[in-house]
Amino acid sequence: MDKAKHIELFEKGLRLKKVVPIPESFSLSVEFSNGEHGMVNMEDQVQKKKSLAALQDPEFFTKCAIIHDGVAVGWPGDISTHWDTLYHFAEEQGSLMSGEGMTADEFRAWLKRQGYSQNSIAEVLGYSVRQINKFSTGKAPVPEVVRLACLAVEAGLGRDSAH
Repeated sequence: MDKAKHIELFEKGLRLKKVVPIPESFSLSVEFSNGEHGMVNMEDQVQKKKSLAALQDPEFFTKCAIIHDGVAVGWPGDISTHWDTLYHFAEEQGSLMSGEGMTADEFRAWLKRQGYSQNSIAEVLGYSVRQINKFSTGKAPVPEVVRLACLAVEAGLGRDSAH
C-alpha cells in the first residue's frame, strides 16, 4: 500500500470489522469497516518472526480477536497485528475485494492468481463451465457463495483442489 493510500484510509478511520482465523493455512479472513474484505495468509510471518512463534500452534492461532476498537487483531500474550499490515498483506496477496461482492474482473484475476482454468474451477466449485464463463465475463453476477468458496479454496480448505 502506498503512503498516500495509507494516509487516506487512516484519515477515514479504517478499522477491522471482522476476523475469522483459519488455522489450517495460518490465514485470517478479514473484513474492514469500509466493506472491503480478503484472506490474509500469515504463514511466512508466523514461521519467520520470532515474535509470532506462538501462532505456529493452530489451536493458539484460533484465539485471535479484534482489539483496540478495530485497530488490530490480537492474541493472548500481547501478540498483535495492526489493521494496515493486514490490509497491505491482503492487497499484496491479491485477495482484497470491494464490499460490493466479487466482480467479474476480481474473479478472473483470482482464477489467474490461483492457476485455475474455467474447466478446473467449475469442477472444484460444482458449477457448469458455462456458468463459470458467465461469472468471469460479467454476464451473471458472482454469487456470495462462490466468493466464499474461492476464499476457502485459496486457504486450502474444502475438496481436493488439484488443478
